Amino acid sequence: TANAGSTFSGDLYTAGDTTFSTGFTALTGTTFTADLYTSGQFTVTAELYTSGDVTFSTGFTAAAGSTFSGDLYAAADATFNAGLTANAGSTFSGDLYTAGDTTFSTGFTALDTTGQFTVTAELYTSGDVTFSTGFTAAAGSTFSG
Repeated sequence: TANAGSTFSGDLYTAGDTTFSTGFTALTGTTFTADLYTSGQFTVTAELYTSGDVTFSTGFTAAAGSTFSGDLYAAADATFNAGLTANAGSTFSGDLYTAGDTTFSTGFTALDTTGQFTVTAELYTSGDVTFSTGFTAAAGSTFSG
């Protein structure tokens, strides 16, 4: 748990086979810079992962107002695992996935207390991709690109 106002800078993870473990929580105001992310008024910028075998593990939570930008994954074998939650107001922009064999995994939830989940730009750029069983985008969600 990273409490409100916490700041992380530099590359927290630089290898391909790394995860945010089950239950990892970054609370409102937490800031991650460089190749990671911030949480709460949750911001993701630049490349989160650049190799294929990396995931956000079960239980990762991005709080209300979260923002994801840039290429979240650049390789094919990457998923948002079951239990990843993006709360109301979350925004995803840029290329979330750039390879063909990628999915939002079972249990990925875009919560919606206010109907403001937004996805922009290219979610998928090739044909063999799916939103997996259990993906939920609540009323008012927006997907573009």
